[in-house]
Amino acid sequence: VLRHFYDELRRGTYDEVDVIRSWSDLERWLRAFLQWQQDVECTLGCPIATIGNDLLHSQQSLRREIRDIFDWRRAFIAAFFKQQQAAGKMRKDFRPEALADFCYTITQGGLFMAKVERNSQPFEHALNVALASLHSMRIPSNRTRPRGASS
Repeated sequence: VLRHFYDELRRGTYDEVDVIRSWSDLERWLRAFLQWQQDVECTLGCPIATIGNDLLHSQQSLRREIRDIFDWRRAFIAAFFKQQQAAGKMRKDFRPEALADFCYTITQGGLFMAKVERNSQPFEHALNVALASLHSMRIPSNRTRPRGASS
C-alpha cells in the first residue's frame, strides 16, 4: 500500500503543483493540504503519517520507506528555497533543508490536529503564520524598493 502511494505521489497524482517555481506556487502547494482537509471535513489524515504512527521498533523497512517519502517531499520544497537563495531573492541565514522541514512539519502537524479536533482553523492559523515568516525572508527586488532607497 505504501509503495503504491509513493508511486502515485511521484507521478504527481495528488499534487496541486508539480514544481515550486514561485512564492505563489509554494503557497498554493501548502494551502492544498489545508483545502484537502477541509474537503474531507477533517475526517482523514495523511496516510503516510497514519502508517508511521503505528510503526513498531522492528519495522525498520517500513520506517525507511516512510522516511524516503518524507525526504523526497522535503527535497521538493528545499529546491525552491535553494533557487531563491541562489538568485539573491531570499536571505541565506536559514538552510533550505531546515525551511523545508519547517514547511513539511506544518502540513503534517496541521493535518493531524485538524483530524483530531475536527477543525481546520488551527491548521489555517499555523499555515498563515508560517507563510508570513517565510515571506519575511524574501529580499525585495530593486523594482519594489521605494524611490531613493539604496541597495
